Amino acid sequence: MVSDAVRLRDRSMRRAAGLFHPNCRHRSSMYVPGVTPRPTSTRAPDDDARQHLRYLERQVRAWKKREAAALSEAAATRARSKIRESQARIRGHVDSTPTKRQRARERISPRQLTQFPHETS
Repeated sequence: MVSDAVRLRDRSMRRAAGLFHPNCRHRSSMYVPGVTPRPTSTRAPDDDARQHLRYLERQVRAWKKREAAALSEAAATRARSKIRESQARIRGHVDSTPTKRQRARERISPRQLTQFPHETS
């Protein structure tokens, strides 16, 4: 019984540290020294493309926040232009890589509008 409590505590500590959270890409399997072949690479082949897509999505969200917070029509027009440019970059990236576009990641929520966007050019 004690070992189960320790294991649960250990599992909850691992989850609190970020392992096996809902979107976690880690997996566990048995390793037997001398029998189990060592993996050559644990990195996903399209991981760089996925990370670049997330970067482009962050850019779209940042410009949408700037558009929402624009004090002048000129600033809002510039932000809309940058939004269209960023979305065109996303379309090009998705067309040239195996990544899938998820438009929900480009949206901003009212809660996000209370935060200041990072300055980008």
